[in-house]
Amino acid sequence: KMAVGIAALLIVFLGLEALVDLALAQLPAFGGVPLSVTRILAWLTWPFAILLGLRPEEWQIGADLLGSRFIETEVAAYFKLAAVQSASPPPLSPRSLTAMTYALCGFVHVASMGIFVGGISALVPHRAKDISLLGLRALWTAYLTTLLTGCIAGVLASS
Repeated sequence: KMAVGIAALLIVFLGLEALVDLALAQLPAFGGVPLSVTRILAWLTWPFAILLGLRPEEWQIGADLLGSRFIETEVAAYFKLAAVQSASPPPLSPRSLTAMTYALCGFVHVASMGIFVGGISALVPHRAKDISLLGLRALWTAYLTTLLTGCIAGVLASS
């Protein structure tokens, strides 16, 4: 029952993202780039790409990956990272690739927050309100934790 609920949640959430993207596509492009949920999140995560220690020419790629990571699962983020790195020459340095690999790791997407809230609330239904209040805090904490792990990996990686 819980697995079906998780699958349904992922399908609904990704469908809502596609619907919002469709609505945003009707707006004029901003800076020559069409608006989308992941584009807006990329702008918001730009400072984190800088704090990860990426080179200035890598900031946009890092922000795009970190922004999409917030909405999509880690598997989709790693596929995007692989697609980016398949260019010749690869746009990310080995050190930046290491930092991004660790920063993208973990269940840090909005659907995982729903899974957390739904799963724990099913176990303790009388605390559902308290658990739902913790959902966003847990998501933000997990996001910062994966970024910190990426920073540490980038520092320890050889240049």
